[in-house]
Amino acid sequence: MTDARSILSVETARDHEEWSRAFSYWLNTRPENTSRAYRQAWSSLIEQTGKIPSELDYLDVAGWVEWMKAAKMTSSTINLRLAGISSFYRFLGEASRQRLANPTQGKSLRQKVYRWHGARYLDAETVRRLMLSIDRGTTRGARDYALLAAYLFTGRRNSEIRVLRWGDIEQSADQSWYRWQGKGKSRRDVLPEPVLRALLDYLNISGRGGSIHKENYIFVSSRRREVEAPLSASQVGRILNGYLQAAGISTHYRVHDLRHTAAMLRRAAGDD
Repeated sequence: MTDARSILSVETARDHEEWSRAFSYWLNTRPENTSRAYRQAWSSLIEQTGKIPSELDYLDVAGWVEWMKAAKMTSSTINLRLAGISSFYRFLGEASRQRLANPTQGKSLRQKVYRWHGARYLDAETVRRLMLSIDRGTTRGARDYALLAAYLFTGRRNSEIRVLRWGDIEQSADQSWYRWQGKGKSRRDVLPEPVLRALLDYLNISGRGGSIHKENYIFVSSRRREVEAPLSASQVGRILNGYLQAAGISTHYRVHDLRHTAAMLRRAAGDD
């Protein structure tokens, strides 16, 4: 890890600009969505307390938590923000070897979270209508069907599916797997058969079945000039809600809601 002293000295940093620069440096190692959430946490904490990290104590953070609760933020959001700030303090200690008391420590600051509380998901009938609205005979339709099927069958997050490369897929005579990157770690899971079939159909219809290389992204824009780039998070969101609208479903859903949907459908089927 790069020495944090090259960007900040915990002992001598005196203004918000220095600390914000250090925080931005640290965020460069985080995934896009995590980085966005942590940056919101940082801005909120500094705005509410008016202090720099070396001046903060437990009571300052406790007051910030109370402010977030009064603002009707969910327990999950509050805990995520606390986790981001706490992780930044750990980074400073590890990278600079300069001890700085972490004011976010203490179980009393963490909010109790009830599993599935507030989760939004599609019921089985809505999922059926969604998937039937896709024309699988076109390259774009075949791509979108495989993309949404992957989310619904695996329960993976937005970035864990849209950036899959062909080399992440492994096949044998009787089983297939996929490798995905989550929270900085590489993992390997069984690839459901319906997803594999949909992927192969998409690649064949698009003409990429015999030419795709291991390093190539699977889900790419239908525009040839963007063939080397994966779909963006916003593109996937538009794809999902475009088909929901085509299916006559007016409710707007996030791609993350497909993760909840996968879990609830498994639960309805008797799985954990």
